[in-house]
Amino acid sequence: MIHIDKGGDNPGSRWFFDKLAGYDLDFDVIGLSYYPWWHGSLSLLENNLNDLAVRYGKEIVVVETAYPWTLDWNDNTHNIVGEAGQLLAEYPATIEGQKNFLSDLINIISDIPADKGAGLFYWAPEWISAPASGSPWENLALFDFSGEVLSSIRAFDSTLSEVIPLNTKLSSFVISQNYPNPFNNDTKIFFELPLDSKVTIRVFNALGELISKVKEGEFSPGRYELNYRVLNLASGVYFYSIQAEGIDGMLYYDVKKMILLR
Repeated sequence: MIHIDKGGDNPGSRWFFDKLAGYDLDFDVIGLSYYPWWHGSLSLLENNLNDLAVRYGKEIVVVETAYPWTLDWNDNTHNIVGEAGQLLAEYPATIEGQKNFLSDLINIISDIPADKGAGLFYWAPEWISAPASGSPWENLALFDFSGEVLSSIRAFDSTLSEVIPLNTKLSSFVISQNYPNPFNNDTKIFFELPLDSKVTIRVFNALGELISKVKEGEFSPGRYELNYRVLNLASGVYFYSIQAEGIDGMLYYDVKKMILLR
C-alpha cells in the first residue's frame, strides 16, 4: 500500500500517483487519510476515490478517519477538533452525527467503481484521557470520557442494502430463504406483500440481539428483492425478520436463518 494524506484532494492525489507511475513503481493498494477539517467535504472525497479507482485500477482503503461526538473537553490537553467551524454542516458533533458520518463514509467506499473500495480504518478509537495522560483526541474517540463505548460504533455493524420492486402483485405474505446461503458479503432476500404495508426488516445475531434495522418504510403490494450487503460482521449464524403491518390491520411476521462465512 502507498498511503498519502490527500483524502479530498484529487489534483494532489493524481500528481502523486502519476509520479509513481512515471517511475514504474509497483504497488497494490492506494491508502488515503481523510479528516474533514483538513481534507474537505465528503463529496470531495467521493470524487477523489471514484477517479483514482478508475484512473489507476487499484483497490482503495481510507486508512485514517475520525469524527467528533462532542466538542466538550475532559482534560487540560488541547483538543485537535474543538470548534463548530471544523465540522461538516450535515454532521453535528453528537453521537448520532458521528454515526451518520461513518455510515455515509462507508457507503461512499462501498460504491467506489469496479468494486475497488476495500474498507476503512478508524484512527485511535480508544484514545481517551487517563490520569496523568491527557488526550487531544478524546472527543474523536469511539468511547465516552468514562470509557464506555458509544452507540455510534454500530455504524461498523451496518449493512448496505436496497429493495428492488419486481412489479408482481401477490395474494399472500411470503419471505423466501436468502440466496446464496451460506454467503460471504452479499446475499438476496425476496419477500411478497399482498397489500399496502409498513415493512420493517431487521437482522439479529444467534443470541437474539439486534444487529441492524436494515429497512423500514411503506411498500405497495408486490414482490421485492432485498440486496443485503454485510460490512463488518463475523462469521456465524444470523436471523433476519420481516414484519409487515397491513392496511387491513393485520400484522404479518416471519423469521429465517442465514449463515455468514468469511
